[in-house]
Amino acid sequence: MRRGAVAIVVTLGLALLVVPALAADDKTLQARDYVFEPDDVTIQVGDTVTFTIDPGSVSFHNFQFADGPDYPPMPSPPGADWNDQSRTFTAPGTYTFVCGAHPTMTGVVRVEAAAATPTPTPTPTPSSDPDTLEIRTLRMAAGPFCTKRGPRCARPGVRVRIDLSQPATVTGTLRRRGRSFGSVRFGTVPAGPRTLTFRRNAAGRRLKAGRYTLRLQVAGAAQEALRFRVR
Repeated sequence: MRRGAVAIVVTLGLALLVVPALAADDKTLQARDYVFEPDDVTIQVGDTVTFTIDPGSVSFHNFQFADGPDYPPMPSPPGADWNDQSRTFTAPGTYTFVCGAHPTMTGVVRVEAAAATPTPTPTPTPSSDPDTLEIRTLRMAAGPFCTKRGPRCARPGVRVRIDLSQPATVTGTLRRRGRSFGSVRFGTVPAGPRTLTFRRNAAGRRLKAGRYTLRLQVAGAAQEALRFRVR
């Protein structure tokens, strides 16, 4: 009987040592006092990030990702909407997010590829590699902008400066005052420095006066949010 008791204690001790290691790289982000804590984390592919809100918060918050998902779907105060809010990242990349109610609250999750397992035999180096897309420039031109020609609007349109190393499809989503304002589509943008101009969303709705957030996707990869004002 004494030997059996010892065996049980040892087994439980091993379980306590092993289980925490499985989730060692998972992260928790909290919306708190109009900031995210932390606002920049680095994880590996397959890791999970949990989204929470300060229990004492009196403001509405959420985590709104540039590549689509929102946690929770709408900005909310502490409560049931925050139950089980998490995301497992399955592809490497830079995933930016913003609070849907407070555009100045921004953050980023950097997902790195898991280290490859070395093999005894070196893999032959390919004779040539395809060109890798490089985004040399991506920023708003000097603003504010206007969208309807008139005495105070000689050059209507919102302008984005972009410089690509090779042609790529460029699309984007717009938000005004924390609410969706549709999408924009620029089609395939040639390589080299360009100015992308728009004054309506993809559905034909003209931009109104106000502050906007533009999240572009270049060749499907989400970029940092750009902010501008229309007068």
